[in-house]
Amino acid sequence: MSLDRLASLVKFLQIKTVSAPPLRDAGFFVLKNKDGYVLATSSHGVRSDTILAVRFSNTGALDSLLTAVGCHSHPVAPEDAIYPILELCEAELQRPRCGAETLMAGYAEVLLIHFLRSAIEFGRAEVGVLAGLSDPRLSRALVAIHDQPGRNWNTDDLAAVAGMSRSVFMARFRAVMGDPPMGYLRQWRLARARDEIIAGARVNEVALRYGYGSADAFARAFRKAEGVSPSDLRRQAA
Repeated sequence: MSLDRLASLVKFLQIKTVSAPPLRDAGFFVLKNKDGYVLATSSHGVRSDTILAVRFSNTGALDSLLTAVGCHSHPVAPEDAIYPILELCEAELQRPRCGAETLMAGYAEVLLIHFLRSAIEFGRAEVGVLAGLSDPRLSRALVAIHDQPGRNWNTDDLAAVAGMSRSVFMARFRAVMGDPPMGYLRQWRLARARDEIIAGARVNEVALRYGYGSADAFARAFRKAEGVSPSDLRRQAA
């Protein structure tokens, strides 16, 4: 079975809002120009011909993924497989009918997955998560982290998964990801934990699920990263 580099990320995807612009703080855009459609992940340079904007509710786990693509965009020609979906999106926004909200969330998820798949396959990101997932060896370690964030990983374990020596793995990981392996693991754990706490999960259960020995240890790490305790964040979200 081939390594699925996106499944462990997009399974956490929760789309909050899909609409025609303007939509502040959106993380994903579909533009239209004379040649067809363009998929993009940044609001920089968005023009009046933007037809679709998407906001995500679980930004913690997705921020680094979308930021990694930055202002990159991907043109979609009429012969591309997802072109009809973009036409359906545009038609639905122009004449919404019953079930439009659910339908548009599904369209947006399909478009985002195609965009991320293309970014990985064609190496459109130079640094960050998508760049790491584009690397044949680093991607093995990243998928292991994404799939099993609560496992008691160490650098030697991850280097072995990647099929690299510890020193080469450390250097390559930092160069591509911008952080050491344990630093990225810590970020991913806290991002996933943040999403679960906002969704109402119990703090002690989240702490154990993401590899912390106690709720106190988790709370200290969480407060240092987020500037708020997990209990306070849970109350605010509720």
